[in-house]
Amino acid sequence: MIPKNWDISFTWNPFNYFEQGQTYAILGYGLTKNIDIHAYYSFTKESGSNYYGGLFYQFLDTKLLDLATAIGVRAYTKHVDKHLFLPQLLYTINLND
Repeated sequence: MIPKNWDISFTWNPFNYFEQGQTYAILGYGLTKNIDIHAYYSFTKESGSNYYGGLFYQFLDTKLLDLATAIGVRAYTKHVDKHLFLPQLLYTINLND
């Protein structure tokens, strides 16, 4: 059983079907009800593997819509580029309970 504070997600781009798509795994840990540390590892067809780590803050939590912001750094395994993502606007549309 995974403890309540952990969140693990996986997205698959089968056989790199979507040209701009990616396959990635996300790991998050809830520090509080609204603040998470999150990270992902991703493989894209064009640029290879990359990884990201950041801090996530959810500022709206409603029955239909959740809104959050985040700051994080992404790096690549094949070259030295690093990207700072600030600010991010992230949303979740809740289709069911």
